[in-house]
Amino acid sequence: MFKRFEFEGIQIYCDDERQRVANKALGRCYCTAISDWGEWYHAMRQRVRGGCVEKSTVFGPVSGSVDMAMVFKSFIKEMVDTPYVDLHAKLASINTSLTRDQYTTLVKTVSTLTNWTEVSSLTAIRPKVPVKGNAKVWWRFVGRAVRQAVTKERSDKLLAKISEVLKPEYQALYSDVVHKVPFNADKERAYRFACRFMTVPDMVWCRRQVYAQLAQELKTKRKDTDDVAAAAVVESETTPRSQEGRRRRVVWLV
Repeated sequence: MFKRFEFEGIQIYCDDERQRVANKALGRCYCTAISDWGEWYHAMRQRVRGGCVEKSTVFGPVSGSVDMAMVFKSFIKEMVDTPYVDLHAKLASINTSLTRDQYTTLVKTVSTLTNWTEVSSLTAIRPKVPVKGNAKVWWRFVGRAVRQAVTKERSDKLLAKISEVLKPEYQALYSDVVHKVPFNADKERAYRFACRFMTVPDMVWCRRQVYAQLAQELKTKRKDTDDVAAAAVVESETTPRSQEGRRRRVVWLV
C-alpha cells in the first residue's frame, strides 16, 4: 500500500510564559488564549502567511510531503527483505527555537502524559464504590495495583533479557537479509520470532553492526582491487624493460 501526505505550514506551538505575561501587560494575547476555534485557526494561518512566527513556535512552520509504503501482513512472508513501513520525507526547510520555559513546559507535559498512561491502566480495576465503608475493596485494589506494577517490571526485564540473547542470531539473520540470501522455513521462523520479541534499541544496534561490517567488507574489497590494479601496472611497466635488457645482452653476445 502506498500513501502520500502533503502538508503546508505545520508548526508546534508552545507558549513561553514570560512572553505571554509581557504581551498580556501590553493588551495583547497569544493564540492559545483565543477560545473560538475559527478565530484561532485564522490567527495561526495569518502568522504563517505573514511570516510572523513568534518565539512561541518551537518547531516550524514546515511544508513538504511524506511518501509511505506499507507491506500488509498477508505479504510479509513473501517479502522478508522488505521493511514493514518505508517512509521518505521531503521538507522545504526546518525552523526550530526553544526557550528554557518552553523546555520546562514540554517536559512537564511529557511527564503528565506518561503518568496518565500508567494510571489509565489501573482505571479498569479501580473500585466504583467510595473509600469510606469499603476499606476491604480498596485494599484489595491496592494489592492488585502493586502486583500489576511489579509484574510489568518483571515482564520488561524478561523481555530485555530475551532481546539480549537474540542479538547474535538476529544480527546473522539480518546480514543475510542485507546480502539477499534466501531464507528457508527455519530461518524465516527465527527471523519473525526475533522481530517480534526484540526491543527496538537492540534491533537498531544489530543493524548498525551489520552495516558497519558491510562497509568494512566493501572497503577491504576495494583495497584488494586497488592492490591488484597497482600490481598489474607495475608488472606492465617492468616487463618491457626486462625484455629489452635481454635483447641487449643477446645482441652483445652475438
